[in-house]
Amino acid sequence: VTDTQFYLKEYIGFFKSREVFDIQVAKYQIRGFVLDRFAGGEPLIKTLVEHPDWKLSYQDAASLVFTRK
Repeated sequence: VTDTQFYLKEYIGFFKSREVFDIQVAKYQIRGFVLDRFAGGEPLIKTLVEHPDWKLSYQDAASLVFTRK
Protein backbone atom coordinates (compact mmCIF):
# COMPACT_ATOMS: atom_id res chain seq x y z
CA VAL A 1 0.00 0.00 0.00
CA THR A 2 1.55 3.28 -1.06
CA ASP A 3 -1.28 5.74 -0.34
CA THR A 4 -0.77 6.86 3.26
CA GLN A 5 -4.30 8.17 3.77
CA PHE A 6 -5.86 4.99 2.39
CA TYR A 7 -3.54 2.95 4.61
CA LEU A 8 -4.48 4.87 7.76
CA LYS A 9 -8.21 5.12 7.09
CA GLU A 10 -9.04 1.89 5.30
CA TYR A 11 -6.34 -0.77 5.17
CA ILE A 12 -5.60 -0.72 8.91
CA GLY A 13 -9.31 -1.33 9.50
CA PHE A 14 -8.91 -4.94 8.46
CA PHE A 15 -6.69 -5.48 11.50
CA LYS A 16 -8.62 -3.51 14.16
CA SER A 17 -11.50 -5.83 15.00
CA ARG A 18 -13.84 -8.34 13.43
CA GLU A 19 -16.60 -5.73 13.35
CA VAL A 20 -14.43 -3.27 11.39
CA PHE A 21 -13.23 -6.15 9.20
CA ASP A 22 -16.85 -7.00 8.31
CA ILE A 23 -17.59 -3.34 7.49
CA GLN A 24 -14.54 -3.08 5.23
CA VAL A 25 -15.35 -6.36 3.46
CA ALA A 26 -18.90 -5.18 2.76
CA LYS A 27 -17.78 -1.70 1.71
CA TYR A 28 -15.31 -3.03 -0.86
CA GLN A 29 -17.34 -6.16 -1.75
CA ILE A 30 -14.35 -8.40 -1.08
CA ARG A 31 -14.87 -12.04 -1.98
CA GLY A 32 -11.36 -13.34 -1.41
CA PHE A 33 -7.92 -12.69 0.02
CA VAL A 34 -4.59 -13.86 -1.40
CA LEU A 35 -2.01 -13.46 1.34
CA ASP A 36 1.72 -13.93 1.66
CA ARG A 37 2.40 -16.12 4.69
CA PHE A 38 5.51 -14.12 5.57
CA ALA A 39 4.50 -10.49 4.96
CA GLY A 40 3.26 -9.59 8.44
CA GLY A 41 -0.39 -10.45 7.82
CA GLU A 42 -0.79 -12.61 10.92
CA PRO A 43 -3.64 -10.53 12.42
CA LEU A 44 -5.63 -10.73 9.18
CA ILE A 45 -4.89 -14.43 8.81
CA LYS A 46 -6.09 -15.02 12.38
CA THR A 47 -9.30 -13.09 11.68
CA LEU A 48 -9.98 -15.10 8.53
CA VAL A 49 -9.23 -18.47 10.17
CA GLU A 50 -11.58 -17.72 13.08
CA HIS A 51 -14.32 -16.04 11.03
CA PRO A 52 -17.37 -18.24 10.33
CA ASP A 53 -17.97 -16.64 6.90
CA TRP A 54 -14.51 -17.39 5.48
CA LYS A 55 -12.61 -20.56 4.59
CA LEU A 56 -9.06 -21.39 3.63
CA SER A 57 -9.41 -22.48 0.00
CA TYR A 58 -5.76 -22.94 -0.94
CA GLN A 59 -2.35 -22.91 0.68
CA ASP A 60 1.20 -23.62 -0.28
CA ALA A 61 4.59 -22.89 1.26
CA ALA A 62 4.35 -19.16 0.51
CA SER A 63 0.70 -18.16 0.23
CA LEU A 64 -2.83 -18.56 1.54
CA VAL A 65 -6.11 -18.00 -0.29
CA PHE A 66 -9.28 -17.35 1.68
CA THR A 67 -12.74 -17.18 0.10
CA ARG A 68 -16.20 -16.53 1.41
CA LYS A 69 -18.22 -19.61 2.35
